[in-house]
Amino acid sequence: MPSDLHNLDASALTTKNSHVVAEALRLFDLGLNVFPIIFGSKKPYGKHDFLNTTRLYRPRLTALVVGSNLAVMAGRLSGNLFVVDCDSLGEYERVKEAMAAHKLKPWIRSSVRGGQFWLRCADGEVKNSKQGDVDILGNRAYTVAPPSVHPEGMIYDWLAGEGEGPPVVSLTEIQTALPFLPLSLVRRMCQPAFSEKVNTLPPIAYRVLVGRNTFGYASNSEAEYAACLSLIGAGYSDGDILHFFTIFPPPHYKKVGEDNFHQYVLDEARSYHEDTHKVRGCDAAPHSSAIMAWASSRAWPSRTGNTDRSVFLALCERMRMDGGMPFRASVREVSELAGVNKTTAHCSLKRLKNKGFIHVESESGINTVALILPDGFHQHAADKLHTVGIAYTPVGISVCTLSTNHDVWHRDALGKSALACWSVLLESPGLTKAEIAEQTGRHQRTVSRALDRLEWHLLVEQRERGHWHGLTVSQ
Repeated sequence: MPSDLHNLDASALTTKNSHVVAEALRLFDLGLNVFPIIFGSKKPYGKHDFLNTTRLYRPRLTALVVGSNLAVMAGRLSGNLFVVDCDSLGEYERVKEAMAAHKLKPWIRSSVRGGQFWLRCADGEVKNSKQGDVDILGNRAYTVAPPSVHPEGMIYDWLAGEGEGPPVVSLTEIQTALPFLPLSLVRRMCQPAFSEKVNTLPPIAYRVLVGRNTFGYASNSEAEYAACLSLIGAGYSDGDILHFFTIFPPPHYKKVGEDNFHQYVLDEARSYHEDTHKVRGCDAAPHSSAIMAWASSRAWPSRTGNTDRSVFLALCERMRMDGGMPFRASVREVSELAGVNKTTAHCSLKRLKNKGFIHVESESGINTVALILPDGFHQHAADKLHTVGIAYTPVGISVCTLSTNHDVWHRDALGKSALACWSVLLESPGLTKAEIAEQTGRHQRTVSRALDRLEWHLLVEQRERGHWHGLTVSQ
């Protein structure tokens, strides 16, 4: 059972604060979305919706959690964490025995009446649900973490919580172990856990590995061969491909084992791709990176500029996945990669075509796209490739990128206006609010609010009175 807070003296409370800080940093470094809530309570300090789309800045976490309880947001910003919360001793013992019988080793957190089991789902975010005395805490839900203090004065503790984070299980595994609980994924395309590369899996590989959809293939081995080809065409190494097959093991891979799969499936797919690649005579991977660097470094004026940039970068990604130019790209695929809806993507593609950035040919409802690059592009891109960040990786905001597709620029987080201001200041530092408003097409009050959010996250600073500069994390 947890300890009694009322038996602690001032010295012990100081020690407890140091334990809170240490545990907050440990959980953060394990990839969990940790944040402070009111001491001795389960309630947040206030509005916390933004924590569904971004994590707190690690250097500020120490000061924030002192004198507070700790909470962890479940869902994909915690590696698709989900929690089975048992509110009675009987349900706790039932779930514990079922997991032990299926050799699942979750993190276990103590509770006043029962206990919690922490796991991460390899297939996506788990849907919140409730059945009797058991709550399933998944997407957009949070739970209290040790060594927080319960409202009744007890201190939570880990009964099992070692290793590199809560263990990864497939949805099938946990449904098999706990058939009496309503466990399911949220009704949308869920992002896989643990590897940012998984978020950009080409469609065929995603469908076969994550969705387990082999419709249209004569056998599982044929479907997995197609997945290998799509991953090879997207530029992944053999090590990366085997890593994906290990995380999301499909039937044929599990049956034959890694060595046989490597020899008879992956090597064959690699050989076929190289032969085909030589015939086509193209080398898309470095070329697409250079184009992305060029697109990220140039100015995209007007209110639709950031959207057009994101759609153009999505087309670069489709080119990389397809292995060369011209390439096939549907509006749906582009909209998913750019993080916009299909109507917005359709309008942006028309603008890019009218402005001469792309050439599109349609046949039988299938769009074939070619990117049109300016004279002198190659030298310009080579100069920018290593100096312009396609994606930054700070500890405060999960990933900051000049593309609108990342959660950090969604409405509940920093927002699109903040992205517009930040990208303008990276391109032209030292601007005033009026100049930023003019270049972004935003009202000065909108710019002012966006700059406040960016400044709090250390993405801009005011070096001279009234003049703003954009920052990357390395600064």
